[in-house]
Amino acid sequence: MWEWLAYLREFNFASVCVRLLLAVILSGALGIERERHGKAAGLRTHILVCLGAAMAAMTGLYLAEIGDGTADVSRIAAQVVSGIGFLGAGTILVRNKSTVTGLTTAACVWSTGALGLAIGFGFYGASILCALFMLLIAGQLGNLDRKLFRRSREISIYAEFVDAKEINATLSAVKAQGYRIVQIHLTPSRANLPQGIGAEMVIGTDRATHSEDITTMLEKLENVHFAIAT
Repeated sequence: MWEWLAYLREFNFASVCVRLLLAVILSGALGIERERHGKAAGLRTHILVCLGAAMAAMTGLYLAEIGDGTADVSRIAAQVVSGIGFLGAGTILVRNKSTVTGLTTAACVWSTGALGLAIGFGFYGASILCALFMLLIAGQLGNLDRKLFRRSREISIYAEFVDAKEINATLSAVKAQGYRIVQIHLTPSRANLPQGIGAEMVIGTDRATHSEDITTMLEKLENVHFAIAT
């Protein structure tokens, strides 16, 4: 068995096939995990990133083998790492001017590129162990993270107030129910209420809350004409 592993660490056609197959299997498992969570960078993205990185690493090894020994094997790998960083940045979204999403997927895409490089260079044991850790962190630690650290949520709401003069009292009533007014921008009433005023708000909460819960809460207040999530 050890002789077979030593053979696969050499740069030959058999090891190339094994490395590409391993890249597909390991990155595919990571991609399926992200796909299950409805992320844009899913199965195909992770496989293609890992395959491309593995090919880049093996291309560097190939150039070193056919050259006169002066080829810099690490140069291609370094360019791959920086290039994948831009790809990962494309999965990050900023919502409501303050809520950032996609960081885990971006980190997973970047790590998948590094995984592909390790596979391409024949670092088999570390590649498999790294993929297992990545699956554990991306798939399982999310629930633990949410339990240990209660993250505040911020939800964008548009509301119409019947009487502009009573808006402060209405906002105080919202705060009294455990919500925070993170941001508010007053606008003319869209419903053409005589004394009314509109407000684009970002409401923060430390508990699991749907936007419908907040709009329902607002519409129960006497001064609120209607409220919708934006």
